[in-house]
Amino acid sequence: MKTTHGLAGVAYDGRVRRSLPLACVLVTACTLPNPAFNEPDTAADDSTSGEPGDGDPGDGDPEDTGDGDSGDGDGDNTDTDTGDGDGDGDPEACVLEEPNGPYAVLELDGIEGMEMNGAPEFNAIRQNCYSITICPAEQGNCGINTSFLGRHPSGGMFAKGGSGVLTPIKVVVHPGPALCGQPALFTTQQSFELNYVVSAVENSVSVRLPCFEGNDTTLFIAEDGSSFWDSKLTDPAALW
Repeated sequence: MKTTHGLAGVAYDGRVRRSLPLACVLVTACTLPNPAFNEPDTAADDSTSGEPGDGDPGDGDPEDTGDGDSGDGDGDNTDTDTGDGDGDGDPEACVLEEPNGPYAVLELDGIEGMEMNGAPEFNAIRQNCYSITICPAEQGNCGINTSFLGRHPSGGMFAKGGSGVLTPIKVVVHPGPALCGQPALFTTQQSFELNYVVSAVENSVSVRLPCFEGNDTTLFIAEDGSSFWDSKLTDPAALW
């Protein structure tokens, strides 16, 4: 049997069934939670509750651009290697070595080849604009329209000339066979490999070319491949 009392509509059916808000009205010690008085959310304080700098992306000195010094590398582009001076044919800066004479004159009776791998600036000249011609030292003129022992034009192939008696030589850098109207410019000491014959025996030497700018120049060669401005080998141009 269901009995109903008039106390705020609380119903009894052998058991007490209450709605929570009404029960709290009757029991004065019961209080409803008020969101306005909730304790602050401690999760929001995590950013300030830790040690100073924990997880702070700005821990480093703001003026510190990194641990690596950009100028400490061994490949500093200001340290330019201008050559080792060891006579291996590498181009070098225009610094004249101390003479280590006396020097003997190179003599030969024929030329078999001229290899220009050690003369990149000569090789960079437009084809046939310049040539390196080798003649006997006593020959008056040595150029594009003269007899020669050997010749190599820029961008071209070696040409073998006549052979003769044993003779000192001179090396002439000159325009031609094409007329390009541009002076030669050698900004490094270069070299070329000269393959020559003495009494039917083949030999080779690296001939040193000096720095120069102009239309032509004449060099006289020592046995070690050093070059000189004079036939007596007293005025050095480029030394090994």
